[in-house]
Amino acid sequence: MTTSPDKPARTAILIKLLAMTTSPNDGEALVAIRKANQIAHDANLDLVAALTTTTTTSLDKLRILQLEKAAYDRGYEAGLKAEKQSNMPPWQDAREILINDYPLSMSPKDYKFVEGLSKYPYLSEKQRLWLNDIWRRVNPSMSSLPGHGGD
Repeated sequence: MTTSPDKPARTAILIKLLAMTTSPNDGEALVAIRKANQIAHDANLDLVAALTTTTTTSLDKLRILQLEKAAYDRGYEAGLKAEKQSNMPPWQDAREILINDYPLSMSPKDYKFVEGLSKYPYLSEKQRLWLNDIWRRVNPSMSSLPGHGGD
């Protein structure tokens, strides 16, 4: 009995062997079928179970990726909507206001984050959303203060 390849390798091999079964060369197609059967047998599966597992695993991964993207998109849109509602000034100004006027209103983690923003020329989407969240939490009425309006 030969050593069975691990599941990802077995999946790749079975897919390649399935493609070979469409060969116009009958000998090649037969060898591909026999090799696929051997791989399934070595994994203590019949060929149908091996192919079902292979197909299901691939479909599950695709569905998970689709669900992750949909969740990311929903979160991204919610963050943009929240940012528009906060009337936060440009991020450099918001950083200065938070550090100078509200240092004790932030958690140590938030303060360290805001303080560290000075080394960046621009913010990533994640940084921008976190800063906006801090801005709204520190003083929700800050957006209506003179000189603290959004742009």
